[in-house]
Amino acid sequence: MQLKEILTHKGSHVVTIGGEVMLAAIVSTLKAHQIGSVVVLDGMGQVLGIITETDIIHALSDHGSAALTLRAKALAKQPVVVNDPDMAVPEAMRLMTQRRERHVVLMENGVLTGIISIGDVVKSRLESTELENRVLRDVASARIAATPLN
Repeated sequence: MQLKEILTHKGSHVVTIGGEVMLAAIVSTLKAHQIGSVVVLDGMGQVLGIITETDIIHALSDHGSAALTLRAKALAKQPVVVNDPDMAVPEAMRLMTQRRERHVVLMENGVLTGIISIGDVVKSRLESTELENRVLRDVASARIAATPLN
């Protein structure tokens, strides 16, 4: 399975914010959309970075309640960017594991096309495994049914 197939199933909509948005509003955005990260864009629509729930926890730990007034551009970190939507899911899993990141930003020709979370990857792998198991059970059942009784 390829990353673009995950996007086909989950959708390619990405929640984005501007660099001037304060952390308090980012938290509200995450809650409203029930997501774990937002992509930060500059005024030209280019990706500045990503802010995740973990980044918010670190900001609160480092700055206390004053973190709520920090701007997105100050908190955004460079995302793991994949420019190839044909990348295989296991390869993306390795990349996410190596970089210890839970999100991958997908881009094509410099344009943001989607975001994949570790949860999306796990869900796709589970669905694939369940399909394989059903096929194997069906094959085994067909062989048993086709075996002549002696």
